[in-house]
Amino acid sequence: MKNMMSWLENSFAPKMSKFANNPWIAGIKDTVNQIMPLIFLGSIFCVLTLPSAIQGFEWFSNFWTPFGWTMSVIGLMMAFLLPINLMEKFRMRKNRYCAAIAGMILYGITITPQLTADAAIGFSHSAFGSSGMFISMITGCITALVFKLIGKISFFKEDSALPDFVRQWFDQMLPIGIIVVGGWLLINVCGFDLYLAIQSIFKPLQSVYSTIWGFTLMNLICMLLYSMGISGWILTPITTPILLANIEANISQGANFFATSSWDYAYLKIGGLACTL
Repeated sequence: MKNMMSWLENSFAPKMSKFANNPWIAGIKDTVNQIMPLIFLGSIFCVLTLPSAIQGFEWFSNFWTPFGWTMSVIGLMMAFLLPINLMEKFRMRKNRYCAAIAGMILYGITITPQLTADAAIGFSHSAFGSSGMFISMITGCITALVFKLIGKISFFKEDSALPDFVRQWFDQMLPIGIIVVGGWLLINVCGFDLYLAIQSIFKPLQSVYSTIWGFTLMNLICMLLYSMGISGWILTPITTPILLANIEANISQGANFFATSSWDYAYLKIGGLACTL
């Protein structure tokens, strides 16, 4: 046991702390935190849909539309916010808004084949909500990587007579162009369905985590990290999309997933992690 504790304190904990401070992980974690208001609002609107289902209260306004414009677009919002946060982490603030726009473009290119196949081009599709969070994480990271590698390349010398904002316009055309043309060639020309490919990679993880054993194991890992002074929030890039997707499945499809953030906080984390109260 002494050797085990020594390994956890001197080897495992420092590596996990370094992992938690990784700009990619920190960027995703910050983005999840920023979309939490949409999730909270969506939860309130979801509760407000219940009275209209009660006999005699049919007159009560149905709140599914506000729900659709809050919790059901968190994947879309992540596609926009993640590149901004990653540019902040990489100290490339000048590129953050162009990166956000490029991230949404790549996200749109990626999900278009699925929208077309479902004959549901518009804002009423699971790809825009929690089911698309893994997609937007990947496209956001790809966008940030392109800007990180190419964003500092300039077509002009420092002593150019052109104003800085004009130089910035032309310099940002290169990474945006690479993202747009690359996505178009991969998905539209080559016919590679990146949406389904990413979903197929994370589907086994979602299936395991949604079981009682996977759910229990993930919570045990979270408690272990906290016991070593490492925030369990570093797991949110993995856990949050799955928990929210299960909630949406329970709401829209009549599923019965217990592995949801609602169940987690109501029974396992009431008053704080490990039922502190």
